[in-house]
Amino acid sequence: MQYSSSILTSKKVVTVVGLSLFLLGNAAQASGSYGGGFGNNGGKAQYHKGKTVMQKKLLCSGCALEGTKIDKTTAPSVLQTIQTDSGLTAEDKQAAAAYLTRRYKIKK
Repeated sequence: MQYSSSILTSKKVVTVVGLSLFLLGNAAQASGSYGGGFGNNGGKAQYHKGKTVMQKKLLCSGCALEGTKIDKTTAPSVLQTIQTDSGLTAEDKQAAAAYLTRRYKIKK
């Protein structure tokens, strides 16, 4: 009788451990989609909108900044260009600025 209850307990432990690994494994795969430090102020949405604006409205084929290489040294001048004469809406300019500032650590 003791032997069968020991097996039953072992099965429960294995089941709990297996279920935990499965659930935590999925959570770990889902994490890391966004960098930290955005807070709860909509920074994630603004960053990702800015990234989309950059790709689809500024850097695409035939767009204003087509072929522009952006890195830490060129990002401030690209930001200035976007703010002055990019043809973007005020909302898109703000989103692109949020993206560039965050991505390339531009000091305000």
